[in-house]
Amino acid sequence: MRNENYVKKWATILFLSILTGIVGGLGAVIFREMISFTRLLFFDILLPHISIYYHGYNLGYILLPAIGGLIVAPLIKSHPELKGNGIPEVIEAVIFKRGEIKGKLAVLKVVATSITIGSGGSVGREGPIGFIGASLASALAQTFKLSPELKKLLTTCGLAAGIAGTFNTPFAGAMFALEVVYMGIFSINLVPIFLSAVVANTVTLLFLGDAFEVNIPLQIAHNHSELLFLFLMGLLFGVLAAYWAKFLFWLIDRFEAIKTPLWTKLFVGGLSVGFIGMFFPRYGILGVGYEAMELAIAGLLPLTTLILLGIGKMMATSLTISSGHSGGIFAPSLYIGALLGAAYGTVLKLFFPAIEINPAVYALAGMAAFFSGITQAPINQILMVAELTRGYALLPGVITSATTSFLTARFILKGSSVYTLKLERRGLHVKTGHPVILETIRSAYP
Repeated sequence: MRNENYVKKWATILFLSILTGIVGGLGAVIFREMISFTRLLFFDILLPHISIYYHGYNLGYILLPAIGGLIVAPLIKSHPELKGNGIPEVIEAVIFKRGEIKGKLAVLKVVATSITIGSGGSVGREGPIGFIGASLASALAQTFKLSPELKKLLTTCGLAAGIAGTFNTPFAGAMFALEVVYMGIFSINLVPIFLSAVVANTVTLLFLGDAFEVNIPLQIAHNHSELLFLFLMGLLFGVLAAYWAKFLFWLIDRFEAIKTPLWTKLFVGGLSVGFIGMFFPRYGILGVGYEAMELAIAGLLPLTTLILLGIGKMMATSLTISSGHSGGIFAPSLYIGALLGAAYGTVLKLFFPAIEINPAVYALAGMAAFFSGITQAPINQILMVAELTRGYALLPGVITSATTSFLTARFILKGSSVYTLKLERRGLHVKTGHPVILETIRSAYP
């Protein structure tokens, strides 16, 4: 009887994990179509009517994110949990709320974030897609009246489904969910989480043909003599990632301290982002930014432009998120790492002409290093680069830069990440690297 119950239990879990993958994949497809639609409305229809040119710059770009902020202000005011990327809310739900997320938040997140990104807000769609997948999975678990443990597991499956469906990297998507939510517990829970990730990725590919828009060259390699350069880049990017996370929350505090209505903060934040984006309208400062990542990896951007874009994206994303907009940190982190990594590689190429340095190597390794430092999820990025390049030639360098950045940022942030810092500000103490089951549950969540 015990074996029979065990089989029934896991048959149910695997069935629901497949269903979660389908729902998460469809959610990702719908969300991406919504972003494309809102971007069409703002950039193709609205922008020509508000365009004013001054010394070759279109001042109309300044207004687009600000208008988007005004539109989403009522929604975010009534549902403050829509602010930011949504991953901290998933972590909170799994650790502190028995895996329960309100199902309607998935729909609201689609609307709020698609308007933010479509109007030019400098944020990513990946975190919100992960949140949408987790919300839909949580609603599914609540519908079937599953136990708290299974609700947590299925919610994590939804997060993995969303991330996997975005990048065409099911292995890395599953590992992201495990690293940021389960924080060290790799057990039999791997099975349904990986299953959801694979199914969601398949669903996304069926509808969109390709999940990740950046064209990654497949034949990229580095010399082992470059490992020292990649190690030093890991140190540099770990420091940069940690202090950017600190700056982001410092800026959030500054906005929250301003005693004005939410819509004014969203409007001012949008104006600031639009002003920065006006100088680089075709390089991804406004919106997700994959177009500039592809140019950087292909070696088509000069050194000065790479540095300006990397810094500009940091400022634009900080202003978008800190002013209260809805959007993710995932894609901007990849953008910053890729652009500044390519700049680092370009500098090395100038100083060490005898070594055949390919800046694309440093763009991809920088992408992994910066993201690993700020999110404290290095395995996800190591696997993602392997899946995106469809090979393992870059793994030694990527492992070197990602783990070095991870450890450096971990030391500076004292075990926190950009995700857990948000929870710590609410009094929910979660440290990366500590298994979920060892976390202390705050009394507010009995």
